[in-house]
Amino acid sequence: MIAMVRRVDSSATTGTDQGRSRDQQGRADTPPKGQPASRVDVHEDTSVPVRGSSDVGLQAMVAREVESAAVDVHAATAAGGRNVSMPSPAELPVHRWERYELLSLIGNGGMGAVYKARDRRLERVVALKFLRVDDPRLVERFQREASMQARLDHPNICRVFEVGEVDHKPYIAMQFVDGKTLAEAAPSLSLFEKVSLIKQVALALHEAHRLGIIHRDIKPSNIMIQRGSEGGNQPLLMDFGIAHESRENAGLTETGAVMGTPSYMSPEQARGGSRTVDRRADVYSLGATLYELLTGMTPFGGTEVVDVLLAVLSEEPKPPRAIASDVPRDLETIVLKCLAKDAGQRYDSARALAEDLQRYIDGEPILGKRASLLLRLRRQYRKHRALFAIGILAAMLSTLLAGIGIRERVRSQRQAELAQRLGSEMKDMEWLLRSARQLPLHDLGHEKAIMRQRMQKLQSQIQRYGKEGEGFGHFALGRGHLALQEYPQALVELRAAQKLGVERPELHYALGLVLGKHFDQAMYEARLAGGGDWAQKKRKELVATYLVPALDSLRRSRATETVVSEYLDGVIAYYQQDHAGALRHAQAALVAEPWLYEAWKLQGDVYLEVALKQRDAGQYTEAEGSFAATVKAYEAAARIGQSDSEVYEGLAEAWVRQVEMAMNRGLSTASAYQQAVVAGKKLALADPTSVEAFIKQAVAAYFVLAYGVLTPEIQRACQVHAQAIMSMHTRNPYAQDAAANCLSLVAALQQAQGVDPQPAWFRAIELLESAVTQHPQFVWGRNDLASVRIILGQYQRRIGHPSAHDTLSAGLRGYLSVCSLDPTYRNGPANVLFAVSLLVPESQTEELISLLGRAEDYFARCMVVNSQNAQCFNNYFQIYAQAAQRESLAGRDPTRYVAKALPHLQASRRLGGKLLDAEQLAMLLYLVQARELVNKQQDPAPALAELHVAQKDCLALSKTDAMCLTLGAQAMWVVAQAAVQTGPATVAALEDARIKAQQATESPEKYPDAWQTLAETHVRLAQAKPLPARAPHLAQARAALDRAFAINKHHAAAQATEQRLARLMPTKATP
Repeated sequence: MIAMVRRVDSSATTGTDQGRSRDQQGRADTPPKGQPASRVDVHEDTSVPVRGSSDVGLQAMVAREVESAAVDVHAATAAGGRNVSMPSPAELPVHRWERYELLSLIGNGGMGAVYKARDRRLERVVALKFLRVDDPRLVERFQREASMQARLDHPNICRVFEVGEVDHKPYIAMQFVDGKTLAEAAPSLSLFEKVSLIKQVALALHEAHRLGIIHRDIKPSNIMIQRGSEGGNQPLLMDFGIAHESRENAGLTETGAVMGTPSYMSPEQARGGSRTVDRRADVYSLGATLYELLTGMTPFGGTEVVDVLLAVLSEEPKPPRAIASDVPRDLETIVLKCLAKDAGQRYDSARALAEDLQRYIDGEPILGKRASLLLRLRRQYRKHRALFAIGILAAMLSTLLAGIGIRERVRSQRQAELAQRLGSEMKDMEWLLRSARQLPLHDLGHEKAIMRQRMQKLQSQIQRYGKEGEGFGHFALGRGHLALQEYPQALVELRAAQKLGVERPELHYALGLVLGKHFDQAMYEARLAGGGDWAQKKRKELVATYLVPALDSLRRSRATETVVSEYLDGVIAYYQQDHAGALRHAQAALVAEPWLYEAWKLQGDVYLEVALKQRDAGQYTEAEGSFAATVKAYEAAARIGQSDSEVYEGLAEAWVRQVEMAMNRGLSTASAYQQAVVAGKKLALADPTSVEAFIKQAVAAYFVLAYGVLTPEIQRACQVHAQAIMSMHTRNPYAQDAAANCLSLVAALQQAQGVDPQPAWFRAIELLESAVTQHPQFVWGRNDLASVRIILGQYQRRIGHPSAHDTLSAGLRGYLSVCSLDPTYRNGPANVLFAVSLLVPESQTEELISLLGRAEDYFARCMVVNSQNAQCFNNYFQIYAQAAQRESLAGRDPTRYVAKALPHLQASRRLGGKLLDAEQLAMLLYLVQARELVNKQQDPAPALAELHVAQKDCLALSKTDAMCLTLGAQAMWVVAQAAVQTGPATVAALEDARIKAQQATESPEKYPDAWQTLAETHVRLAQAKPLPARAPHLAQARAALDRAFAINKHHAAAQATEQRLARLMPTKATP
């Protein structure tokens, strides 16, 4: 089949035949001398730098999608290069292509590949660059890059021959270059050659600038050197992958994205503001490239990207002659003029730079002058004593000026200059931290430490600024805390600034965001404290405290030029609960500023709120769709803000709540749990000091374990999270709650291992009591405290502890207090029903009547809160299953309770699927029913058939579950009872019961009922067999009873079996 081609020739739009063979944006470190450049990098070095690199300044800091979309080619050397071997035919991007013959793979990456190819039509060698992804945005960038470069007709810019699409795969056909990068060629170049090459590149840049294209990533590795037609060195400017069209609204330019390579980027690029980046940014980068050629070093270096960016923003480069004394003074002047912090102090154009370089080559006086001493001193004062000069000026003017009007004008001018200078310094730091959040996932501790050092210095100087300056100082500190995501401290500083008279749109924007974050946190804590309905109740209180002033400030900040208006409108709509409006504005913000990952996060926040409301209302299908949209939005945010902990916090929360929803529906939690763990780990990497990462992982593990099978791996993970939380010595009640829940499940694991679990439960109770003491309205904390007491009570009952009934009763009272505190708490009624089911078996008659009455009341409440909650039906069913067992053991007819229980068992299965405790109690109920049918001399087969179905489901959920195996053995007693009293069928059924009971005793659980059942089975076998055959069964019954009493010395059923055993034991003859 011939490949279908859709092609756009560059000549069709430009009238030229331009191109390039590589779009390398790689490392600028120099390889061994003479080593050719023949590799292809898939923007590995232009991507956000890897932490710990010793040459961070030579790494790229570009946004992820551009990084992964571009595949850049180092041309092969004249000697043939080091091309990668050709992939197998199946791996080729296209087959039987009439236009091009693929010769070899030059480079390969996750998003694309570059091939050396032969143009069959024009008989020339080209480089073919393919894009593998089908994301329209990436395709648009890919094609935009080619179309921009195709417009450039200059001998020192690599040519693009063709842009097209073959078999739905976008490609660019480019010039194939034989040569080295400037970084690789530099050691063998003379000073004259270096200067000449930079001059030629400057002229090439001027041509790009003339057409409105800013390169934005000039560096030695993006300049290829090949032999020209006359034998000299010819530079070729490469890689327009992150180029920016300088005309307004060019389309895909990103404000807020740090585009370029740190050691070569201009200060305005480091701040992330594309609106301030013009041709002079390329002049700066070309100056940095010349600086490295002259000195062997980049202007700014460091072991961390943030250090490089900070130096670019605030430090002066060391003069080249201070590094290499043989650098000519005129060249030093040219370089330092290029590297001026203020773009207005640089060469106004690349052509002006080229002309001055030509003057140097010709031995003529250069026109460029370095910034004056006065200007440099002023910059140093701005850096080290930003307000020192202002303070002196203020004192002088206060003395000399008598006119009130003049003083007021000076005061206003002084305030404006002060605000500008402080704001500029803090803005640099904000962009620095924001840039760090776009680096590959890492701990931001280093960057935050730098920020805090600068803030501490500023704070120590606030008193020097005078009354006017103090307010702006607090404003700057508030912005710093906001950037650090330290919202309580930010609120204190911003309110202090406001109190001192600072009223600016920028202050209101910061204040609005901070108040909004306080509202979000308070709502999150309210949800942790008591669920969705409780959070909605608390919302009414929080609106007045945080939301009303937040919205007021956000509206007053609309005049702020640095804020994307659509994003601001989206935030306002979100807080007004206009979800559709918030999503619309967030999407519009991304159209305007594709790298504003905060707009993606805003969409995630909106979808999460919608999903939680749908879930709480039982609209599970709708909630699943909203949760999927939540995850998609947060993941999109994380692709840009790769180290922003708040993005991962939102993502982890989304997965945790999906685990919770699956748990309540009785569905598998495995997938959502794994995703919650992944997001939690990323959160911990981004911010190791945050307890939230461990809270979320602990809560997810607890949800899986509390309503599923006790998996040892997840139990151990839960224990690790609990220990991490406790090691932080946090007083955070929600962290204490998460740790306590994990400890309660760790206790279950210890129990299975034969270790006393009670200390772990007691520690959990201690943590929870502390949490609810601090926060009496902590609904979930009270609920979990009751739950731990219930679990402890169950264990105490199993071992025959005399406090078991009291512990269970305390648990019930705890659940009742939760429902009293929050009548709409959706899990409250279900938990009350569960506690009632545990108290029914050993209750006295009056207590039973009271418990059953309470069951009816709380089941009705359960239906009001959420009529689709499977746990409500399950727990209500268990109450009557236990009541039926109680009646049966007492010799009374259990039929009315059986009839009451069965419909709710079916409802539980319909809504929640198969739950382990439901199948256990289903076996118990059918056993009671079968036993009663035998007593009435009716056929128990239908009931036994249902029991076996439930046992199959039970063992599918937990193949070693002791209760399931024990009840299966007791079912065979019924079979034996229904058979002929001493016939073979009776013995066969009892032998089957013995095997099943033996299996139950081999379960990891220490389950006394299993040993009692084995003992009772042997007693019944002894009764069913002739006298001579009884002895072995009597001995084994004795041994089994001893094991049961070792676990629970007060086991009532074992005591009854012991009495029957005593009657069968042979009487010793009297001597």
